[in-house]
Amino acid sequence: MVDLLLDVAASGINIVERDGLSHRHPARFVLVGSGNPEEGQLRPQLEDRFGLSTHVQTITDVGLRTQIVRQRLDYDSDPDVFAERLSVRQHHLAQRLAAARVDLEGVEVDDQILSDAVRLCVEVDAVGHRGEVMLIRAARALAALRRHSTVTRADLADAAIPVLRHRIPREPFERPTVATARVRNAVVSVVGHFAA
Repeated sequence: MVDLLLDVAASGINIVERDGLSHRHPARFVLVGSGNPEEGQLRPQLEDRFGLSTHVQTITDVGLRTQIVRQRLDYDSDPDVFAERLSVRQHHLAQRLAAARVDLEGVEVDDQILSDAVRLCVEVDAVGHRGEVMLIRAARALAALRRHSTVTRADLADAAIPVLRHRIPREPFERPTVATARVRNAVVSVVGHFAA
């Protein structure tokens, strides 16, 4: 089922075939999933199909945790007031994202950035070529969000961890911080600095 969903997400076309009936229609969606690595790892060929990944860990900063609890209590008290208080920031973010989607088409990728993306993937031993393609796509999206007309090395560096961390060979039950460090070191080696 996941393989089928990934195919449809990548192609933008869903084909439904049942009892002699065949129907094709456009399908535009983004898959978002979560999982606990302690419950087992995904097959590498499946994991490679995910464009971006992140590692979520428990926040240990007391001030930030206090702020999270305060915001949750405020929401519980009055969800409408809470939503209204954040509506200006949410509206601003929505406008930035809409502008970036429009600008994305015009964001250029020069040969040096393309070469850097390939070198990054080689440096971390990324398998296949989806890493390079996704790295360029993510860097272009970041550039559009930042209102750049061309992808910069900082855009590439900022996209590297979420794009590459799950694409590199790992030992079973290896902590995500090990893969993160490998990607960060590769960025410093190839790009010359780590932006994020």
